[in-house]
Amino acid sequence: MHFHNKSWKDKAFDLAESGISLGMLCQLQASVYAWAAAAELAEQYLQNDDIYYWIMGGYGKSLQENGSHDEAIKYSKRAYEWELKRGQPLSSLTIAQSLMIKKDVDSAKPFIQAAYKIIGDEIYSQFPDDQTALLKTLL
Repeated sequence: MHFHNKSWKDKAFDLAESGISLGMLCQLQASVYAWAAAAELAEQYLQNDDIYYWIMGGYGKSLQENGSHDEAIKYSKRAYEWELKRGQPLSSLTIAQSLMIKKDVDSAKPFIQAAYKIIGDEIYSQFPDDQTALLKTLL
């Protein structure tokens, strides 16, 4: 089926999958563009669909990987509660990591704790080794 004949949900999903693939190929800028297109479709047509939150979380992570931490936080927060209810740590981690990079430890704390409740001690592998002691004080 051609792209223009697909539903908005299928189009957004295809763009998000392209973002994932491009990210895995270390083509981070192209990945962000694919995720941005998916997010735009989700914002316009899919706000009442679960895929909206999945796309917002993925777009947030893509932005973070590209160094756009404020935008990463903004989009990840849109998926945060939805992901928590499903035991998914992506948005919690994205927000926490971006806040830690911005040296906003106090704001990062609840997101670190939320991610820890989901992934346990794996949390330590999600941050630089020199932050392990600090993470332990936040948990």
